[in-house]
Amino acid sequence: MRPMSTRKDNGAQGWTQKWTVKFSDKYVKQYERKELERILVRSKREKLGKQIDYIMVSSRWKSSIQSCRTRWQPAMHRDIHGEKNDHTLVECIWKWRMRVTKSKRSKDYTCLFTQGVDVNEKMQAFEQAIKQKLEEQQYSTADDNTTMMYDKMCNAIQHASDIVLEEREHKGGIRREVSEKTQNLFKKRTQLKGKGTQQQYSDVQKKIKASSLADFKSWVGKWSDVISEAAGKGDTRKIYEAVNTLACKQEQPSPNLTTDHEGRTLKCAEEVAAAWNHFLTSKFAATAAEHERDEMEKLPETKGTQGLTDAQINRGLARMGNNKACGQDNIPAELYKHSKECNKLLKELLKKIWLEEDVPIAFAQATFVMLYKHKGSSDDPTKYRCIGLLPHAYKVLTQCLLEQLEKETSNYLSEWQAGFRRQRGCRDNTLTLRTIYDDMLEKGATLYATYIDYSAAFDSVSHKFIDAALKKAGASNKSRALFRAIYKAASAVTKVSSTDGTEVKSKPFPIRRGVVQGDITSPLYFILALELILKTHDNIEGKGVQFGDRQVCTLGYADDAALLDNNLHIASTRVTAIAQGSKRDADMEISIPKTKTMHVKEQGRISPVTS
Repeated sequence: MRPMSTRKDNGAQGWTQKWTVKFSDKYVKQYERKELERILVRSKREKLGKQIDYIMVSSRWKSSIQSCRTRWQPAMHRDIHGEKNDHTLVECIWKWRMRVTKSKRSKDYTCLFTQGVDVNEKMQAFEQAIKQKLEEQQYSTADDNTTMMYDKMCNAIQHASDIVLEEREHKGGIRREVSEKTQNLFKKRTQLKGKGTQQQYSDVQKKIKASSLADFKSWVGKWSDVISEAAGKGDTRKIYEAVNTLACKQEQPSPNLTTDHEGRTLKCAEEVAAAWNHFLTSKFAATAAEHERDEMEKLPETKGTQGLTDAQINRGLARMGNNKACGQDNIPAELYKHSKECNKLLKELLKKIWLEEDVPIAFAQATFVMLYKHKGSSDDPTKYRCIGLLPHAYKVLTQCLLEQLEKETSNYLSEWQAGFRRQRGCRDNTLTLRTIYDDMLEKGATLYATYIDYSAAFDSVSHKFIDAALKKAGASNKSRALFRAIYKAASAVTKVSSTDGTEVKSKPFPIRRGVVQGDITSPLYFILALELILKTHDNIEGKGVQFGDRQVCTLGYADDAALLDNNLHIASTRVTAIAQGSKRDADMEISIPKTKTMHVKEQGRISPVTS
């Protein structure tokens, strides 16, 4: 905002002789100095009708102005009579584009997976480069330990990628389909610039508009058919994807920390990564209670027994999805599926890890991506969710471990748990709960439904308690030994994107508490631990409600559970016992703000006045 003065030595005179004034309504006019001063400079004799305060903006930054208005309240507050006198306050909302983050570049592995002669030649060259690098490193399954095998495998694949593959640029956002006809019109318009007539240019513009509209209608129609087909199959995930595509939701830059734990401003990506390291090192450190608990019991020797088969690895690899984010080794899962040499190296590595129960530290290292929950301040690190990106080789191993654990613990989980189980879902328990509500209301009975939710549930559960839960659930000694080996080696780094498109990683920190969100076995570990908590501490006499010929006490999905009771005292006693037991045995805390009780009963008579 620039206040104008009537003095001759400053104010309007300094810039009216030089500037052409362009108003926000796109009106442009060249003013003489006297005429512009008459409009802008406030006369002492006149109190109203003259604009004397302006926000002067260069034409270059005009689009940064989002809105502009005047407010008389400050002037009226200052005036002794409360009148609109002197200057009004001119204010605007200014939107700065502080920086442009450069797009990321990575190796284009997709050229190895499509069909064609060129693809076969590239794959042959790729595998030949891997073999040569392995020979240089003197790779040997007999002499190398698991750490050396994994390092040499990653080095060989990285070497082959550098030689054979080209880089590609990752472009974010959703792009509509543009027909060949529209693309040709764009080219024609480019050719006409500076050469064709104005009429020719206008005709091409009209054709582009009509063709683009036709493309848009075709694009919308295509996705509408996808939604209709998905709705018929009940595929809600596909419907969600299609709706987001039609909405053209652009990927917004994820919020990140701007201050550290002492309130100091973070000036670069390296400082942000260091701040995350400080927070997460403490978050995933073992608690004092964990150190005081008894050590895990010694297991019978299982090394060298119950080896992993090719069939198990193939099944685990088949369950791996395509186009998934890579871990710290940057090797996609498709490479293990399509490259015979990479598949061979993977099987040799996994068999040795499984047999010797020796997990390399780099193999089990997660790369955390911090996702803001959009609750509370973005400078509060507790308002972020840690999503771990793990190497695909590690994921294949845990797929095999999950298959084995599901067979061993299938009879342990109760019917109330619908989370992360085959042929079950949240909708099953939601329907059951709604039916119980209706049944209670029909009978005229009273129901107390206590909804409990754990704070940072996956990030806080005790490793010793998980091991105890695995034993109680019937897991084999081999499975428990592999769980211990994995979390003994487990560590993580935090990834932060810099403005130049590069990624900065924090120093690694160990995972001594909780399970990694992103590991396929983590949900099973958690629901087994929660099952043991409820079987140990939820033993209040008289709990639950009668529903048909069954007594229903709990309905849950993962860490969210509803405790059902007909008595308020019993409901309170149950949730207290579960909260205390969870904290004492497993370091898990129930979130008090998220824990609510719903009182379900028939509505009483309402007085005529109230109604």
